[in-house]
Amino acid sequence: MAQQLNQAIDHSLTLFLREDAFPTRQWVGSITNETLLPLEQNGKPVAGKFIASSNNWTYYTSGVSGVTVPAVVSPVVGVRYVDYTNGIVAYSGLQVAAPVVSYSYNVVNVIDGYPTWDFFETAQLPLVAVDFIGFSRSPQQLGGGYWTNRIFNLEVFGNQEAERDQIVQVLHEALMYRFPVLDLTQNQPLDDFNNINLTYNRTTQYLRTARVVDFRSRTLRVPDEHEKTRHRAQVTLEIQTEES
Repeated sequence: MAQQLNQAIDHSLTLFLREDAFPTRQWVGSITNETLLPLEQNGKPVAGKFIASSNNWTYYTSGVSGVTVPAVVSPVVGVRYVDYTNGIVAYSGLQVAAPVVSYSYNVVNVIDGYPTWDFFETAQLPLVAVDFIGFSRSPQQLGGGYWTNRIFNLEVFGNQEAERDQIVQVLHEALMYRFPVLDLTQNQPLDDFNNINLTYNRTTQYLRTARVVDFRSRTLRVPDEHEKTRHRAQVTLEIQTEES
């Protein structure tokens, strides 16, 4: 039970940032009637697949007005799936004409785990990487239960210093007190094709609330940085839950 709860906390933190923290503070962009380009692999087009100029499409509205969810695809006949993570529309049959799509996208890309160098080659900034680094467990003074504290580094990569600092401020505002922990054992927000899972429901999948007990941020300056890691910050987050 404790292991399942810890996994739920880890994933719920990422989803909270992706679905709530940034979208509700207007870090969402929208594109209307974009003609997608053929997806290429090893320099050759992949049959029936087309890619947009922006990835990380918004799949959850979080009550934000003006957000296009789900994406509007034309033609819709023959669509096999819409990959919201990579901004790809795939058709089941031969599709000659490029589709036209209206969609919204998350300005800040939120991912699980520390990114690899290969990831940075195609990654769109700004980026927040949620990286679990450790935990502690201590008995409560009364009741026989335990306090479990899980520690995360939120690695922030911006295009400019001002953008980096704004993202750190959003994280501070959103994580000042608490965030919801969801039961994700059955329903994830996206399916195996990164298409919207219509059975995902944050209200019915709610388990409990995780409490943020410590928030610390610092700017990282490393000589000879990669271009995409030049404007960095690190937020260390300590999250506390109660175990019986």
